[in-house]
Amino acid sequence: MGRGVSSQTGVTECSTDKILEKLTAAVNTQNKTSEQKLDHILEKLTAVMSSQNRLFEHKNDNIMEHQPKTTPTLHVLTPLTPPTYPPLPADALGPEVCLATDFYPKDEEMILNVRGGPVTVNTSNAVLSTKTKTYYFVGFSNETIHSCELLGASSNNEADDACSSIYPEKAKLNFYLLVMNGVRVLFTKTLAFNTILTIRGLLL
Repeated sequence: MGRGVSSQTGVTECSTDKILEKLTAAVNTQNKTSEQKLDHILEKLTAVMSSQNRLFEHKNDNIMEHQPKTTPTLHVLTPLTPPTYPPLPADALGPEVCLATDFYPKDEEMILNVRGGPVTVNTSNAVLSTKTKTYYFVGFSNETIHSCELLGASSNNEADDACSSIYPEKAKLNFYLLVMNGVRVLFTKTLAFNTILTIRGLLL
């Protein structure tokens, strides 16, 4: 009786192992099939996106080919510095940038006029605005940019006139102090002259 039960148990375990093996094999097969399908779908999506990008670039190039030259708007930007007195010279305020907006075509030469002479910067890395169909570019310099030029447009650095543009209040203060000192000197001379005349009158 015990032998019969043992033999049945062994057969059951063997059958269970086979069933598990079959289930595992089926699951692995399904996983491989699913992975292959996913890879195929991803390949198709990648191909579709690539074709759409090429089509967009082609249309954009065709549109840009017929666009006339556009003169940029230039701005020389100086970094903010803590207020000092006397004011710092222009060459001590760098580094600075020249910002060019709304220009076309892309590959042009920007001229940065610095103390050592003009520096040429290529605008091939300009960023395209999809809204205006024009380009934006920033030219950097470790030296102070006194002015910059691009496509016939130019812009001067307003920070060069530090006394009038950056510190107008201190310029007025200096003027008022100078006037006050002049009035004091004049008053002192008048008082001394009157004192001398008074003493002379008493002696005579």
